[in-house]
Amino acid sequence: DNLVVQPKMKWAGKIIPWRLQKWLLSKWEKNRQEAEIRKHLPSPADLKNILVVKLYGLGDFVFATPFFQSLRHALPKSRISLLADSRCKDLLRGMSLFDEVIIYPHEAILKPGSLEYFCWVAEFRRRHFDVALLTIGTASRALLPLLAQSGIKWIIGHSFVGHDTSYIDLLCSCTKKRHIVEDNLDILRNIGIEPTIKTLTLELSDEEKRNGSKLLFSITKRRKPVVGFHCGSYKGWTSKRWPSQNFGALTDLIYNQLGLDVVVFGGYGEEEDAEKIQSQSKTQIFSAIGCFNARETAAALSNCQLVVSGDSGILHIACAVGTPTIGIFAPTSPLLFRAWGDPKMNIIIENKG
Repeated sequence: DNLVVQPKMKWAGKIIPWRLQKWLLSKWEKNRQEAEIRKHLPSPADLKNILVVKLYGLGDFVFATPFFQSLRHALPKSRISLLADSRCKDLLRGMSLFDEVIIYPHEAILKPGSLEYFCWVAEFRRRHFDVALLTIGTASRALLPLLAQSGIKWIIGHSFVGHDTSYIDLLCSCTKKRHIVEDNLDILRNIGIEPTIKTLTLELSDEEKRNGSKLLFSITKRRKPVVGFHCGSYKGWTSKRWPSQNFGALTDLIYNQLGLDVVVFGGYGEEEDAEKIQSQSKTQIFSAIGCFNARETAAALSNCQLVVSGDSGILHIACAVGTPTIGIFAPTSPLLFRAWGDPKMNIIIENKG
């Protein structure tokens, strides 16, 4: 009497294994729930007060610029606020796409229930956001429950690996088979907006570009064309960094064959990169590491003839300001993270060794 008989699904006259049945049923239920949610999604015209969340490094911020521009182009009268990582605050200067920028401290570790946590909840509550759009790279674990407790009507977008997705009303798919830029733009498609801008753009004024030329001169002390180098990514991810001896050999080749100066870019803590490259080269190199903020770096990169870098924010900023790039990838996939631009201007070298 206590025997439980599992129901069996039939297809083409064959019994489907129970585990596959379970997976199919869960997939069907997920699709049913998603379809039900989509029925109640507000139209783009009803989104009057929008929070865009972009928490991560410089490269990920640049990857989101087509998303920012397409959203503003589609909803010119809506109020759009940006929650951005503190590392990106310099890049945000001069950007007119947002009505408000809220800076989230990169070092902050919010604990649910803490005073700081509830202060953030209160800040979001008083703004009465209609929707929060989560772009790729929203890495703060405490952020999703924080947004859910802030009275935001809809939370839509992507989740970081390992985070609780139950707080997200509509979870956008991240296939890992297309570029991060496309994954971000897919968020707009999910709320009924067809992206109109798909190119990376980091606008610099003419004055900023002229200042970028002066910044390079302050480093090299001579008026010669410059090639920019960056070893790639931060020092904690050494496998993404091209060896200094390779940069040293390339420096000699560039100077001997083309007569161009080489300037090494980077942030604080990367000073030894220039020293290592210099030790492997017979040609004088110039170091701009730690000399400029992110926006000044963008202006300087716009005055370079070429930028050679591993997968890093420097590479993607150079692409966004229109400088030709050579990106050296390992182990990250260029399919997902390549410099997003004209392939003739942005060459990819995949180091599979």
